[in-house]
Amino acid sequence: MKYYFSLQFKRFLRWLADSGVPAFIALPFLIIAFLAASKWLFIQTAFSSWIYAIVAMFVLLPLSDQLRNAQLKMLFSNGQLWQLRIIENIILVAPFVAYLCFEQQFLPAAGLVPVAALLTRLPTNVRYAKVFPSPFRKFPFEFSVGFRKTAWVLGTAYLLMIPAILVVNYNLGVFALIMIFLTGMSYYLKPESQTYVWIYACSVQNFLLRKMATALICISILSLPMLLIMLMAFPDFRLITLAVQLLGYIFMISVVLAKYSAYPNEMSIPQGILYGVSLTFPLLFLLVIPLFYYKATRKLKPLLE
Repeated sequence: MKYYFSLQFKRFLRWLADSGVPAFIALPFLIIAFLAASKWLFIQTAFSSWIYAIVAMFVLLPLSDQLRNAQLKMLFSNGQLWQLRIIENIILVAPFVAYLCFEQQFLPAAGLVPVAALLTRLPTNVRYAKVFPSPFRKFPFEFSVGFRKTAWVLGTAYLLMIPAILVVNYNLGVFALIMIFLTGMSYYLKPESQTYVWIYACSVQNFLLRKMATALICISILSLPMLLIMLMAFPDFRLITLAVQLLGYIFMISVVLAKYSAYPNEMSIPQGILYGVSLTFPLLFLLVIPLFYYKATRKLKPLLE
């Protein structure tokens, strides 16, 4: 088991090296980014501690992937696998627990540890006979696949609107709306097989326009009901709400271009840092979007033309 964790750490360092960023730079940056994002969330809303706990659980879910655990079962006994999964979950949740304690939110911090242990018992080998219905079956795979994987996240975002309206907390409502857009953006983080690009009989420009239009239509299906709720519940903040929606559309366009600017590979750490900084300072998208568009056309041209 010790060898397993040592191997995972070496893989992580190798991934950093392949991304072109030395570990001694990337690791401090990741720590600072985590602390800054955590502080920002706690400034925004009074419900930050519980939202923070939900985010922590969301981080743990990929470890319960069915295929991943099936592979681990071939290497470890049931008892060893359970111990390994508990250690993995506790390692990942430890930074969230530490920050919650720093903010003196001891109840959610204390609850995260047993929840992390319970999540190791998720039924990862269950297969359902019925397909979960999706409003995106006529659209390309990003939203049809992503929606089924993150339906609970989207449901949580809409549930957050209930306390936001009841206690008249506009910041919580905005956070829920942003949560919808961030979830939609996550569907574009992984590059698809080159075959899924090659089958498009069109120019690079038309391909990118089609992808961006699809992303905007699909995210509108998810976000417009919440936008209408926000406009009716908080009429004094309508302009700000519309600005957030518009900014979300810009983010969706940018993530599509960012994905294909590195295609067929994933975004490198320097690209990710540039994109992350742009999310913090949206005006940078005036420079970043044309840059990503130019790189995307160069990456896609050999496949489409």
